Amino acid sequence: FPFNLVKAMQSLEILVVQDCHSEEVAFGIEGLIVRESHQDILFPSLIYVCLRHLPKLTHVWKDNLSGIQGFENLTSLNIKGCGSLRYVFSSSISILLVKLLEIEETECRVMEVIIDKEPKVHDEVATNILMFPQLKTLKLRELTNLRSFCLQAYTFERSLLKTVEVINCPNMK
Repeated sequence: FPFNLVKAMQSLEILVVQDCHSEEVAFGIEGLIVRESHQDILFPSLIYVCLRHLPKLTHVWKDNLSGIQGFENLTSLNIKGCGSLRYVFSSSISILLVKLLEIEETECRVMEVIIDKEPKVHDEVATNILMFPQLKTLKLRELTNLRSFCLQAYTFERSLLKTVEVINCPNMK
């Protein structure tokens, strides 16, 4: 969603995008101006995101989200059949997802990692702590190119993981 639409969707709770053959980015924040005196909160009511059969999807969240707030009520993320998606999160977006309970990734054939390396900012690497304090379920299925959950050494603070499924991810270490 371009930023002009994001501002109009402050009450959106459930987002399902399916069978769109030209969609490349689910959440783009181009046009967002971060001001220190006032911050826009992106999708404050969104609790569930389902992205299915989007063959050209390359980014769930595009652009560096450093310095913004949003997505803090997202509890479930389900991605299936997104054939161009190489990763799901950057660490800057993962820090925002404090209520995320469930991550399910299925049949994304080129996905290499779930959490990509954070880009360097002024020759410093972002913090190595992932929040996900509420995450209970992680399901990774049919991700034939998946190498690891994340490329950097991260810590899961106060993890509540109860279910972990890794099925047909032959390259995962």
